[in-house]
Amino acid sequence: MLHPKADAYTNASERNKNFGTSETLRLDGQPEMIAYLHFDIPKLKDEPGLKKAVLRLYAHEASERGIAVYIADDRDWEETRITYNNAPRMGGRSVQSVSIKEGGWFEIDVTSLVRGKSEISLVLTVTGDSEVSFSSRETGDYAPQLLITSQKKEYNDDIN
Repeated sequence: MLHPKADAYTNASERNKNFGTSETLRLDGQPEMIAYLHFDIPKLKDEPGLKKAVLRLYAHEASERGIAVYIADDRDWEETRITYNNAPRMGGRSVQSVSIKEGGWFEIDVTSLVRGKSEISLVLTVTGDSEVSFSSRETGDYAPQLLITSQKKEYNDDIN
């Protein structure tokens, strides 16, 4: 399992405020709140390709509509400087989830977004006026995780 090298959320109501050290990643449709996660991904050199990539988040709130995950157009952002006004735009390709239950781990398959990447920034949004929050990397045991599995092994940033 890999942990993010950076994570933060942005808030349209506080366009110039940074939330990079918050213990939560908040998503909301109104006002718009968007979360960003940056992962360094080990190269699958000399091995069969990527088998599966799953983003795992600890949910504090439920959401009937779920979330959408995009690739950020720009990976060059800093956790302590990202704001709504300077955040990278989201790319066109996405994966979407079903409902999210409160107080537990939530998983979404992001294999199609991760394939062929050595680092990636993911953008998380909700649809409509729904809202949800997840634990950030500052929470330790409940930090976001990216589970990367190749044909031969699962990757872990604690041993790479």
